[in-house]
Amino acid sequence: MSVKVVVANENKTILAEKNSFLLDILVKNGISILAPCGKNGKCGKCKVKLLSGRVGGENPDENGMIKSCKAYLTEDIIIELSHTNHNKINISDNAKSPIETTEFGVALDIGTTTIAALLVDLKDGKAYKKATCFNPQCGYGADVLSRITACSNGNLKNLQDLIVNKINDILNIFSNNGETNIKELTVAANTTMLHILLGVDPTPMGSYPFSPTFTDFKKIKGESLGISVKNITVLPSVSAFIGADITAGILATDIHKSKENVLFVDVGTNGEIVLKYNSKLFAASTAAGPALEGASMECGVSGVSGAINRVFLRGGKFGFTTIDNATAKGICGSGYVDLIALLLKEDLIDKYGGWNYSSNSCLVSKLIDDRFYLTEDVFLSKGDISEFQLAKAAIMAGIKSLINYCNVDIKDITQLYLVGGMGYYINPKNAAIVGLLPFELAYKSSAEENTALLGAKLCLLSENSLKETTKIATYTKVVELSFLENFQKEYTNNLFFKL
Repeated sequence: MSVKVVVANENKTILAEKNSFLLDILVKNGISILAPCGKNGKCGKCKVKLLSGRVGGENPDENGMIKSCKAYLTEDIIIELSHTNHNKINISDNAKSPIETTEFGVALDIGTTTIAALLVDLKDGKAYKKATCFNPQCGYGADVLSRITACSNGNLKNLQDLIVNKINDILNIFSNNGETNIKELTVAANTTMLHILLGVDPTPMGSYPFSPTFTDFKKIKGESLGISVKNITVLPSVSAFIGADITAGILATDIHKSKENVLFVDVGTNGEIVLKYNSKLFAASTAAGPALEGASMECGVSGVSGAINRVFLRGGKFGFTTIDNATAKGICGSGYVDLIALLLKEDLIDKYGGWNYSSNSCLVSKLIDDRFYLTEDVFLSKGDISEFQLAKAAIMAGIKSLINYCNVDIKDITQLYLVGGMGYYINPKNAAIVGLLPFELAYKSSAEENTALLGAKLCLLSENSLKETTKIATYTKVVELSFLENFQKEYTNNLFFKL
């Protein structure tokens, strides 16, 4: 028996089987809903407003909101989404509209949280348009392990369809409904995302010995995946948790050619760390979790319009900035780094992550009921601080353990590349204050916005670059942090803040 779900602010009506979970129905029908907790009902970020009808499993709160992951359909309903921008593809023009007869390619970076793409002239390498959007798979959890679990529960085809449909949406916009000839697509992504894209079960990567089905580069026809492009190249990975986004990033930064000791850190849900030392590449991965990208925080958001991305105290006055100067709707990763660093400096947070109500700071009045309020609706909770401590400890322990494994003096590392969506925007000094980065490296940092996308572009334009990524993937030594004696000790020691 079917029931109707009317999404009022999307002007969309969906027919669904009775007793289906609302979140599953929305996601399957192309409506991006964030569910970073993996649909276990903890985060509440999948809430929608129930305007009409009733559901099973959930009672509306005082504002009419229900958790779509826990609500199942018993009758026709009308709902309203709280975040319609999760479905939007943002387009920026880097140059004038391309000549229709020119052949184009697209470089694509499929992140766990976001997707980025470039429309590139295959002759002169000029990038004409850039697209960014949420990864619609976020409805199945915020991290790769959640996606792997979803696949093991029979959702591989659903996850593949979501990403294929979103890629086709991007290609359709880039091609101006087919008027621009797009011939090639080159893809960088973590190993799990690549498996899902190709419809290959990633489940073996979810448990020891974490074995990917493939790590080599692939050349396939777009039609084999239902993607509207002639040829697709999937870049090579190193291991289950050192993916093609990292090999592409290494290529883009040229650290594999450096004669110095260089550190490369992709700060995100799965923190990847690469050390170029003694003419060799050593790589490690540490499970930071979604806190640094805002997903597991109560008011956390990714880098969307209205996200608080900078926090400061000037002349005794508290302030912040938001992306696009829009009304504050939450806090993104760089904002959390600034905020927690500020509260540590103001003695409002103790070394264990607890609140200090006896602080003499002018900001103590913003501390109400165990929450620090930035606005009436946006706050930092004690639980958020704990989540942040777990994440920053994982990154710091990974950095220190890899450096120790290679027996390198941290003073001998000449440069730190901070990459990824969050790594590019964080303040390195504040990152050192909160214990995310070593102080010795904070002042040697260079931020690079999207090295995975840049590496994909290089491979799109040059067969030699593709061969170079294969060499990088082959010769990078993976260091399993969990096998190192000092990793757990470093992790535990770095859970606390250094005051």
